Amino acid sequence: MLTRMIILSLSIVSLVGCSAPTSTPSTSTSAESIVKTQAKLVESNDRPEPTIEQQKVSASLKQSQQEYELLTQSMSGRQKIIYDLTAQVNKVDTELSDFNNRVNLYMLENKTEVVCMGALGMSLDKSNQYSKGAKELAAATTIGCGIGVISDSKFAGNVGKVFKELVKANTHANSLKEQLSDVRSKLSQETDTLEAEKAKASTLVTDIKR
Repeated sequence: MLTRMIILSLSIVSLVGCSAPTSTPSTSTSAESIVKTQAKLVESNDRPEPTIEQQKVSASLKQSQQEYELLTQSMSGRQKIIYDLTAQVNKVDTELSDFNNRVNLYMLENKTEVVCMGALGMSLDKSNQYSKGAKELAAATTIGCGIGVISDSKFAGNVGKVFKELVKANTHANSLKEQLSDVRSKLSQETDTLEAEKAKASTLVTDIKR
């Protein structure tokens, strides 16, 4: 139908050219414009419809692009989480290290009481992380814990105080260690997830570029 219209338009243009040689240029231009528009419509109608396979490919590409955008947002948020967890690990680790240094200094300042704890039946449990330090301190000193020393009630009270402080210190240190372990575990999980997301993103990029 469009082809017949084009032929008809060409015929009109031909007749106009023969019967009205004095027609203005605008009339000819208008006719030519109509012909070109109709020709474009013919070309558009002649284009083949996308095949089912092409439609599937187009839909798959769109889905990959959407997944990549969502994945990019997820990775950005996860990197923030990893940054915060890393800072938390460093904070707790530093706090634990500083605390242990303070406990060791406390033991040195009260080495006589630490050395004589065993003589008064106040030995630290093996599970106490400061028991090893107490033994090493006792082995490195020449302080004696004779009857005259341990029979002093005031000294015995000081020994008891030091013993309780080291037990409390062990409890606090274990709490910090648990915090550190928990944060490190979360950091490891988030890092592994981020690496998996990066691998998925790389695959999507490859699919999109095909």
